[in-house]
Amino acid sequence: MISVDELPGSENAGKMDPEHLSELLAHVRPVVHESQPAAVSITQPTEYGTVYSIAEVRKIASIAKEYGMLVHMDGARFGNALENLGCTPAEMTWKSGVDVLSFGATKNGAMCAESLVFFEDSVDDSRGEAAAQTAGEYATGGPVDLRLQAPWSTTPEQAAGRAAIHRKRTGHLFSKMRFISAQLVGYLEGDVWRAYARNANEQAAALADGLSALPNFALLYPSTTAILSRFDLCACERSFSKSMIAVAAEINMLHIEMPLGVMEALQAEGFGIQPRRMRPGDDESGLRYCRLVTSWSTGDDDVAHLIARAQVLRTPTHHSCVPSLAFPSSASQLRSSSVGELGCRSRASQRERAAVRAIFL
Repeated sequence: MISVDELPGSENAGKMDPEHLSELLAHVRPVVHESQPAAVSITQPTEYGTVYSIAEVRKIASIAKEYGMLVHMDGARFGNALENLGCTPAEMTWKSGVDVLSFGATKNGAMCAESLVFFEDSVDDSRGEAAAQTAGEYATGGPVDLRLQAPWSTTPEQAAGRAAIHRKRTGHLFSKMRFISAQLVGYLEGDVWRAYARNANEQAAALADGLSALPNFALLYPSTTAILSRFDLCACERSFSKSMIAVAAEINMLHIEMPLGVMEALQAEGFGIQPRRMRPGDDESGLRYCRLVTSWSTGDDDVAHLIARAQVLRTPTHHSCVPSLAFPSSASQLRSSSVGELGCRSRASQRERAAVRAIFL
């Protein structure tokens, strides 16, 4: 495994630096005594809630293919990134050079439901030449183009053929998996998944606006946004609302700084606030770095309640008479088209595959 530096700037937190990636791969030698990278993996969106633009995905994919490597996209929050960019699933994946996608649904309303998607159309012809080369040729001392000789090279078809074995070996093959897979039928039909992701993003934007307006509260990642420029880089022009440019949050994940006393008081009232790592100077400043995540079921009342409580609790001499509510208060309320009702459908695996395939056309 090779660790690649991040791009500078809070708006790029968690994003891979393509220049550093290219520099690292240029020094990888196809010899038996050195570890050989086989794929480049990016997380879309990143763990910091930032989103790769279409151009950024294409840049990283082009470098990977130059060295005969596959491109994997970790899409645990795929729907949230898609709603932010305003592109189609195809534009953000195989049309941008992605070979393999981990298509996540668990963080958008499903339970344990994920799907691996392999894209044949992302294959570069040069990869076949790369796979045909061997490490032994390197030992001859002749002139070698490492970009065409990578012995680690493979194709999406070969990776897909081994996926079932890897799934079993890593303990991801569940008994009666058809009942888990059945969720994806209801998840994808009627664009339920897009509606869930859109709601989560919108609630996070409202939460970011409300909390950022309070004294000593600040959104850390991203602190600024350039959504308009990302829309300009999409393969297709699409309409988008003015509110999508005005907000600082990109997906349903907020990394925010707040006073320690307010954080502890909110936690005591049942709000699910996750404190992150301690930073230098936190003890002196009395501030804490926290992560807040809205979900597919978060409602307007949930966001308004948290903002209202934070506003009251930031005052040291507050006297609370508001009952404690866990956040989100409506988490147990399932919306229409619930994926939980689909577990009894027959032939779920075939329908799930067809539903997943259809959205990437």
